[in-house]
Amino acid sequence: MLNFFLAIGLPVLLMVGGTRITYSVIGSLIVTIMIMVFAVQVHHMNWLGMTLAVISLLAGIRIALNMRKRSG
Repeated sequence: MLNFFLAIGLPVLLMVGGTRITYSVIGSLIVTIMIMVFAVQVHHMNWLGMTLAVISLLAGIRIALNMRKRSG
């Protein structure tokens, strides 16, 4: 159950935090994917966990892109 909460919330937080620190969406995306695969092991979850992680990652990318445009 904890893995589902991590799959939902962690990608958004990592994308927003990483973009805020490095101002690079691509760098934040790489770090987020590495953490989700190696630390949370999203690829070993069932289809629901993977789907939630992908939706959360896409939401994080969208928020990070909007945030990057405003901070410019």
